[in-house]
Amino acid sequence: MSFATPHRQRSGPTIPMAAMVDILFLLLVFFITISHFREAERTDRLFETNPPGARTGDRQHDVSALYITIGADGSLAMNRREHSLQSLRNALAAMGREFPEERVIVRADREVPTGHLIRIVDMARDKGFFNVGLAVEHDPDATDDD
Repeated sequence: MSFATPHRQRSGPTIPMAAMVDILFLLLVFFITISHFREAERTDRLFETNPPGARTGDRQHDVSALYITIGADGSLAMNRREHSLQSLRNALAAMGREFPEERVIVRADREVPTGHLIRIVDMARDKGFFNVGLAVEHDPDATDDD
């Protein structure tokens, strides 16, 4: 009678595949989410604008803000939807009643007359929004001496 234990062949170290697959899916979700936000940042406008330059302008993008875009020809859009002056007024009134704390960013072309820009900013404030800002392009060479 032999009390010796039978020899088992040792296997080498193994890689836990379940953990690797979990990490792969997490990375996939992360990159899909990031690319979605980056794409939204590039395509949140119906038409291109050339905003005025400012030395103090920072590159920011607030995905929860309401963006009002004013084209060089005076065309209006809010959050990728084209509006007339009256329909923008109605949309701002509806949004202002429900979300007065929402941030509004007006992105106007540098060729837009100041009076038109002020009318849109005033309209947003009149409809209940108190946090209204202007989008500018960062320009370190912009001067304040004329």
